[in-house]
Order: sequence, then C-alpha cells, then structure tokens
Amino acid sequence: MFWLLFAIGILGALAIIPIAIDLFGSVIPTAQAPPIPLPLLILIGALQNLGMLGVMVFVGLKLGQKLGLGAPLLEGWLAGNSLTNQWRASE
Repeated sequence: MFWLLFAIGILGALAIIPIAIDLFGSVIPTAQAPPIPLPLLILIGALQNLGMLGVMVFVGLKLGQKLGLGAPLLEGWLAGNSLTNQWRASE
C-alpha cells in the first residue's frame, strides 16, 4: 500500500510541472542564475520532495490505522476483491 500511494504521489507531483512552467515561464528567463549548478539544484529539490512525500505517506498510513481511517476500496482492490463489492460494502 505504501509504494502504491507513494507512486501516486509522485505522479501528482509531476503533474504540476506543466502548470508551473506555464505560470512562471515569463519569469524564468529574467531570473538570476542560482549559485549552484541548476541540475544539482533540481536533484536536491527532487530528493527533498521524495523524502517528504515518503514521510507523509508513512505517517498517514500509521495514523490512519490508529484512528480507524483507511482506504477500503484501495485495500480491497489490493487484496484482489471486486471493486463493486468493496464499493457497496463501504457505503
């Protein structure tokens, strides 16, 4: 479950890139160059985001169990159950 939620989070984070480029496209050419190489800056930012996403997914799964919150449709699907049966059971 962790890896599936982590992968979905990564896809969500990647989906924002075209919007960010569209919003900040006019500012990028006029921005001052960073003091460290841009590829290194991108790598550091990506690693930081991956780390924070991993921590948030882990903590969310742990707290969700303790608080009685969960993802019954996703858990049932991962267990091989029919999604329609899981949907009816969760209502």
